[in-house]
Amino acid sequence: MLSTKAEEFAEKFNITNFKASSGWLEKFKFRQGISFKRVCGEEKSVDSQSADMLLWKEKLPIILQTYSPDDIYNADETGIFFRMLPDKTLEFKDVDCHGGKKNKERLTAMVCANMSEYHANKKALMTSDIFKEWVKKLEKKMRKKKRKIALIVDNCPAHPKIPGLQAIDLVFLPPNTA
Repeated sequence: MLSTKAEEFAEKFNITNFKASSGWLEKFKFRQGISFKRVCGEEKSVDSQSADMLLWKEKLPIILQTYSPDDIYNADETGIFFRMLPDKTLEFKDVDCHGGKKNKERLTAMVCANMSEYHANKKALMTSDIFKEWVKKLEKKMRKKKRKIALIVDNCPAHPKIPGLQAIDLVFLPPNTA
């Protein structure tokens, strides 16, 4: 945005040899004290030394010893705020950055996994290997139940086509849709 505006101003002032390159932009931001900041979020709200947390630290090992990893599940809801504005903006370095009222229109999704079927990677992104493994497990469950399902997924590289599926029709959304 800054580069575009700078080029518009240059044109208005008849400056013909100006190019708002990425180098120009970085130097401009430095000279003006502008940085890219995250709009304030929640502060730390967990007191790790509270009575409840200390009790939980005692309780968790007992749960882990009592149940098999296949039988220990964790579930949580997450809001998908599909109309929320970005939480980062350009601002002067010495200015606090606070957002306005956020659009709360959202969908709610419940995510649940047991300890033995939970997968993760360092970047917290889906990988094609994790996706394929999950779909194949779902395929096995659906075959056992003699069910045929449609699994609709977005068209990202982590969602490859999987040949040989019989109980699952893997249906891909058009590119750049979710």
